[in-house]
Amino acid sequence: MQRPAAVTTFGILNIVFAVFGVFGLLLLRVENWGRKLSIGYAIYAIFFGILGAVMNFIFLFRPMLEEAAQKQGSEAAGAIGGAVAGSIGGFIGLVYPILLLIFMTRPKVVAAFHPPSPPPLPLG
Repeated sequence: MQRPAAVTTFGILNIVFAVFGVFGLLLLRVENWGRKLSIGYAIYAIFFGILGAVMNFIFLFRPMLEEAAQKQGSEAAGAIGGAVAGSIGGFIGLVYPILLLIFMTRPKVVAAFHPPSPPPLPLG
């Protein structure tokens, strides 16, 4: 019996996600570079999420809604539903990077990523 393609596909995906998990463990060490990397990712994801939403509106949703205005029935409802659901999905995708940016810049989190200063040496 030949191995199904789904088995190979999910096996490869499991390996990829495991590698990401190992890299995630490095961020659990509370190193300042991990916090900075998280902030960089959050800014990147927010920027490209907003850019993607604008591009989707200009090149996909607006033409879809213009087409829906000329249609009737289920075709119009499908176009409108697709535009609305696509917009909502895009904004839901921004929740994690926004929360990541907020929490990684909070004073308690910043303090946790900086090691405590050594006690001063006694004079004399």
